[in-house]
Amino acid sequence: MKKEEAHSDTSRVDTEQRVFLKNGNLSLDTPLKWKTYGDSYTIK
Repeated sequence: MKKEEAHSDTSRVDTEQRVFLKNGNLSLDTPLKWKTYGDSYTIK
């Protein structure tokens, strides 16, 4: 996996998953809000 180029891009983790970590929402309580590539998403 480490040898594949596709796995070197961590922006998905940085822009999505780390938002929940920084907010302390480890339980993933809703609503969940984040942005990816300029698009906003919400899970109610």
